Amino acid sequence: QCVAVAVMLHNITKWKGGAVASGEQCVNIEWGNFGARAATRAMLPLTLYDEELDRDSLNKGQQLLEKLVGGMYMGDLVR
Repeated sequence: QCVAVAVMLHNITKWKGGAVASGEQCVNIEWGNFGARAATRAMLPLTLYDEELDRDSLNKGQQLLEKLVGGMYMGDLVR
């Protein structure tokens, strides 16, 4: 899953560019792998079906949020 947000430049610690008029930069946040760590996994409302889908997937324990909401896995959920 991708989300783009506007972030104030002074909050971007890795910013190497110069100043911009707005003082903001669009940042693409790749958050499909949210839930890969135990601390964030506990935040996801996983059902028995979600756990089964993850267990049977090629990338077990990865991209859990994407598996919950992504279209790529919808076919598996209705089989």
